[in-house]
Amino acid sequence: MKYLGSSAAFALLFAQPILAGTRIWSVWVNGVDTGTGFGIRQEIHDGYCPDFVPRVGGGISTWPFKNVSSIDYRCQVLGDHQNPNTIDASPGDILTFEWHDNNRTAADDILTPSTDAGPCLVYLSPDPPAAKSWVKIFQETIDSNGAWCSTGNVAMHGGKLNVRLPTGLAAGKYLIRPEIIGLSGLTVPSTGPDLYFECVQLNVLGTGSVPLPTGISIPGDIAPNDPGLLYNIYSAETPYTAPGGTVWSGAAPSPTAPAFGTTKGLTTEAAWATWVPGTVTTLTVTQYSATLFKTGTVTPSWSTTYHTPAATAT
Repeated sequence: MKYLGSSAAFALLFAQPILAGTRIWSVWVNGVDTGTGFGIRQEIHDGYCPDFVPRVGGGISTWPFKNVSSIDYRCQVLGDHQNPNTIDASPGDILTFEWHDNNRTAADDILTPSTDAGPCLVYLSPDPPAAKSWVKIFQETIDSNGAWCSTGNVAMHGGKLNVRLPTGLAAGKYLIRPEIIGLSGLTVPSTGPDLYFECVQLNVLGTGSVPLPTGISIPGDIAPNDPGLLYNIYSAETPYTAPGGTVWSGAAPSPTAPAFGTTKGLTTEAAWATWVPGTVTTLTVTQYSATLFKTGTVTPSWSTTYHTPAATAT
């Protein structure tokens, strides 16, 4: 499989349609850009899947995601497929997740305020994840001025969300999973909030010895009717409580933004066919998009042991 990080994919670009939503385009480590798509397990997002017939023109919608009971709520549709690249970082490093909507430029709208106001959460798990392996290491909801993390902090800082890796974290392979929960479009509770998340492959270096504690299962421990998913931001009178439990006591405090260097990689997206395998054919996945439910077929297959990602042709 080929992802955005491969040079072969760079040559195959296409004009993107305008879609409401947001996703991670790149990850920075201490202000250094690892490059567009590097280490990120890219999701199938609405409109970019030409082989799936149910959507007019092809494609199923997982952008935004809706079904918290699906195995794909773990790392998105195709989240079980590894990116050929893994990001190196050390305990205490600042990871910056750069969110965008249609392209990676200053002109991009990043997200849609009318639907995407809500909290930002970050979970960490050993790779591969297992039952109770996802530990919340970051959470930002609403500040004292009434600004939500997504439409406040993230949107006002060029799509960048900064998170520090826990000090002393044991070395090893991890998946880090940032998530934005869009609550402001929640006018029909049965459709749920707009969920934006992806998993990033992380190789933690150093001699740290602090293991992650027992966490939550994703999916499994966040219910569709969790109050944090069905919260009405316009009329709610009670304080907001995010899903997924509390932040681990061993997590690092929210960092000050680092000095950022030069942006690296594509500013538009490589063609879907360059990174999605041609043999995705079995499990039915249904997601809500606009006024219709779209159905396509993919095959999630999670390993229980870690495998080194296969290299991609360059």
